[in-house]
Amino acid sequence: MFFGRWDLTLYFLLGTTISVSFQGFHVTEFLYHLTSFQYALIELGFFIPFVVREYYQVKKGRASDQRVPHSSFLDDAALYDGADLLQYGPLAEDFANKIYDNKSPNSMIWGVEGPWGIGKSSFLNLCEESLRKNHPGEVIVVRFNALKYSGQYKDISIPLSDTLRETVYKTLKCPELNILLAQYQRIVKGISFNVLGISMNFTPFPQNESKVFTYISEILRNSNKKFIFAIDDLDRLNGEEVYSLLYSIKEIFDIPFINYVLCYDLDNLSKEMGTDKTAQKNVEFLEKFVQTKISLFTRKDVILRVLDEDIKVLMKDTDLDVEANKKALKGVRNILTSDDAAEYIPFFGDLRKVKRYVNTLTALDIQRVDFPDFDFDERQLTELILLYMYCPIVFRKIYMMESWGWSREYYSSHYSYSERKNVSGYKVKSEICNMRKQYPNAAYLIKQLFDVEESSVTKINVSNRALLEVKDKRELMVYMDLIVNRISRSKYEQSNFYINRIQNYLNGKLVIGDLFDGLMYERYHENLWRTLAYNNFPNLSRDRIDEIVHCGLSKRMRYSYTGDNFNIGLRNKVLGYFLELFKYLDISKYENENKQFIIEKIFGSHGIIDIISQESRGILGIYDLLQFRLRCCYSRHVAPGMDSNIFVYGIIGSYKNPKFSVGSQIDVLEFTKEEMRVLSQKCFSIFKQRYIDKHINFMKEIQELPPALLDGDQSLISQQVVDYSMVQEIKGGMTTFITYQIGNNSLGEMGVGCGYYDETRSDDGQGIRKAFSKYLLDDVFQDSYYWQSFLLILAKNDQSFRESGKIGCDRVIECMGEEQLKSWWLTKGKNMMKLNLKIANYKPQVNGISSQEILRMYSESFEERFKCNPVIADEPAGKADNVKKSSVETGPLD
Repeated sequence: MFFGRWDLTLYFLLGTTISVSFQGFHVTEFLYHLTSFQYALIELGFFIPFVVREYYQVKKGRASDQRVPHSSFLDDAALYDGADLLQYGPLAEDFANKIYDNKSPNSMIWGVEGPWGIGKSSFLNLCEESLRKNHPGEVIVVRFNALKYSGQYKDISIPLSDTLRETVYKTLKCPELNILLAQYQRIVKGISFNVLGISMNFTPFPQNESKVFTYISEILRNSNKKFIFAIDDLDRLNGEEVYSLLYSIKEIFDIPFINYVLCYDLDNLSKEMGTDKTAQKNVEFLEKFVQTKISLFTRKDVILRVLDEDIKVLMKDTDLDVEANKKALKGVRNILTSDDAAEYIPFFGDLRKVKRYVNTLTALDIQRVDFPDFDFDERQLTELILLYMYCPIVFRKIYMMESWGWSREYYSSHYSYSERKNVSGYKVKSEICNMRKQYPNAAYLIKQLFDVEESSVTKINVSNRALLEVKDKRELMVYMDLIVNRISRSKYEQSNFYINRIQNYLNGKLVIGDLFDGLMYERYHENLWRTLAYNNFPNLSRDRIDEIVHCGLSKRMRYSYTGDNFNIGLRNKVLGYFLELFKYLDISKYENENKQFIIEKIFGSHGIIDIISQESRGILGIYDLLQFRLRCCYSRHVAPGMDSNIFVYGIIGSYKNPKFSVGSQIDVLEFTKEEMRVLSQKCFSIFKQRYIDKHINFMKEIQELPPALLDGDQSLISQQVVDYSMVQEIKGGMTTFITYQIGNNSLGEMGVGCGYYDETRSDDGQGIRKAFSKYLLDDVFQDSYYWQSFLLILAKNDQSFRESGKIGCDRVIECMGEEQLKSWWLTKGKNMMKLNLKIANYKPQVNGISSQEILRMYSESFEERFKCNPVIADEPAGKADNVKKSSVETGPLD
């Protein structure tokens, strides 16, 4: 009755005895009372199913309302739900139809071959979907994960047999078939056992093999079903397991209506053929037993499509920002569309590798970089990240050596003055040679990144973008900081941010005022102006330049003379950027119109000169005017042997100067002399009218300038208000700059002083120098304080004095006529050298030398020079090779 369970029989008899002995524990009485509740129980029983159903519906609704959290990373799982990112659909459907084969009874072994990551599992998913869609209810597809059982069974065919019998039993609900399959397995394979350490095999009833096989075939034929067992990751098993599985499929489970699909990487199975006989036997088995094989390949256009059109499908059910990843993956697209794309197959040759690269970008937080506005070269950044992923030892070595040895180039390139070209870091060649055998893929990356001579890809920047170059040490460390330390510079420090903003303005997406919105600091404004001036914007029209210059002339009053962090201020730098903008108009089609436009913008009413030199601005207007004049000087913008665009300088020189002409051969100094003539005379005319004619001391006006006028808009600079010592240094620089620009008469590579010219005409008799010298000696230096402070400022800025501790009068003579100075010295000068009380409080100047000692050295120098030169005439105007270092360069310049 209990099928041999004597323990249950004993429990039953014991329970019966106790019940009878104790009158059933009053069970009869309990049942009597229970009958009084029978109607209530019936009603309750009627409603219980409805209550239970409602409870589970509410519970199910709450569970569905809970949002399943999404991952920020892509997994390596195969693609499901019809996702065909690899474009295997048509091939998979054709393969599925061939497996179905009109539901023929033949037992076939199919092969799907391809390397890891090629998409074999995704291919099988598409095949399974096709079979279920086209042959519903006729085909049963079973996925057997052989790797799951690897190492757990002595014979891996056991879990395969269990899976096969369980699937057939559940599908057909036929217990006898399950028994027959087990019996057939025992007959074919035999029963193994061990006796005294001796392995033995016994085959029970071998004569029944044909009979059992016939029974199984007949049952399967009548079931109207076809079974397909897909075995994935075959190549990841060890050699013995592969052999056991292949043997079992062919010799034991070769049963009608049951097909097998084997997925494997033949290269991986063949690796040990030379040393492992089992591996050799397995490959032979595959070639012999697999009746039909299909090989999978990755097409480059498919990967490119995944990176662009299908990226949303790839990142489905994740929290990844699709658009940010599209931008971050631009470097991969650049590589795959290049001529050497085949060299990157080890890195992007299948979808799994692409996923891992995306996950690395996420781990490094690369997607937060707004690449269109940043200066990173996406391809070079991609190559560095690949080095980081696949060869971290080499990447670490590069980072450590380049960041620790800051003054030496190990991998980054440098300029060789002996070879007159850029050369690779001294470690690059040896590193490539060492890695070609061990890490050939990494060796190619290093060659592309750092080898100046052997790089096979010519990188042409076809866009108007500024890109950081990995071969440059400083720029390499910007890339390294992004990858290693997750540090990136602000977008306001990126050239491409300003390029994009300017392009939006030129394309009408922004108005001129919007161009400067959000630029909190003066250095950001300077980045914008520099980008406007030195990048190529073909669509920058004359009207746009007019609008930009007009805006710049109003905004420059917010800029400082000190600059952010006490560098040279933007207020005068922007004047030079205006000239660079005018160079965009160097087109022959509108030559006359453009020439007239530039003349009007510089010399005309409400032009640059008129606005920056407004009389209401006092001496600062003169200072700005002379700064602009210096930036107009052609010789300062051309190096020896180098041609420079003379377009703007030629227009400046032609203004009201009939003698000016531009020949085929240009002498830089002669060109500069004529170019600067009218402009210099105009500048001196303005100064003379406001200061010389009115006998106003310009040095005194400089000394009395409020610091606030030098700071500009304090909200645009990051430092605090300049302190007293800095204010005095700035004022001293203004004093010497104005003095040298007007009084100097030298002509050289660093420019030409106004003192070279006459006030009018073209005789070049140094009339400006003489008039200015007279003004200095008669009006400015009447007070010994300004004379002595001028001498001390010169001493402080004199490089030779800082080096030797000795000072002479040569620098003084450079800015005023020597004969006039001698006459003044012999009559008044000696008395003017008595220490002024205001000067006495000055701190020691250089090397601890006091102001009094410096003035004493000046006195000795003047005495010696003028006693030895009883008769002096102002020397004729000469060129730079006849004079010392040009004084025109003195002052706060770029």
